[in-house]
Amino acid sequence: MRNTKIRKTKLHMFLEHKLFDRFIIFAIIINTIALALETNTTLSHNFEKEFFIVNLLFSGIFLTEITVKLSVYRKKFFKDGWNNFDLIVVIATTIPGAQSITALRSLRVLRLLRLTSQFGSLRKVVEQILRAIPGVFSTIILFLLVYVIGAIMSTLMFQDISPEYFGSLSKSTFSLFQIMTLEAWSSNIARPLIELSPFASPFFVLFIIATNFILINFFVAVFIDATNSISTNEQNHKIYSLEKKLDILISMQEQNNKTE
Repeated sequence: MRNTKIRKTKLHMFLEHKLFDRFIIFAIIINTIALALETNTTLSHNFEKEFFIVNLLFSGIFLTEITVKLSVYRKKFFKDGWNNFDLIVVIATTIPGAQSITALRSLRVLRLLRLTSQFGSLRKVVEQILRAIPGVFSTIILFLLVYVIGAIMSTLMFQDISPEYFGSLSKSTFSLFQIMTLEAWSSNIARPLIELSPFASPFFVLFIIATNFILINFFVAVFIDATNSISTNEQNHKIYSLEKKLDILISMQEQNNKTE
């Protein structure tokens, strides 16, 4: 029993050591470079076996890492959201038979996302973004409502005039997304429609003002305000904890003085 506890302690130290983290980061980066090289048709054809072996090697490394962590941490493993994220990525990228299916093979590049769980600074950024989502949820709903209304209106108004862009709700949604990004929307979509329909010009102007200039900027402002409030709350919590520790130290010092 004592030997098992010692082994667990050693495994804990091994898993939490900086060298182990650096090894995993190094493995993720090298694996990503190998995947990038594999996209070259000449290299992938000439070194197909080598790429297959490399993929098996890295799959084995990541599977072993997750298996060891599960055996050491057990239930505690699932309490950490980053561990769950790593587990999902590893399972998704090491599905049996994934090597023979193109769509599943492409999932292997998701291993690069594991870098977010390995770097503390990246973890903080992602955690702050996730915490700010509830604060901007209402803005997202408002944006989607305006977008859906625009898609339905444009389909009803322009499906007969321009079926290639507004022939269905899905086509209208994609066309409006192109218009919202201001990417070649005027010459390809708007101007031909303006010549055929008197409603096209005011519709596109109002849609761009509502989505691109008002809602998106408002969304960014609300998001920044939410992230700032989160960081402010964290700072206040740290200050409060420090003040509490100082009060304890001062009270202990006063007790020592009294006893003396």
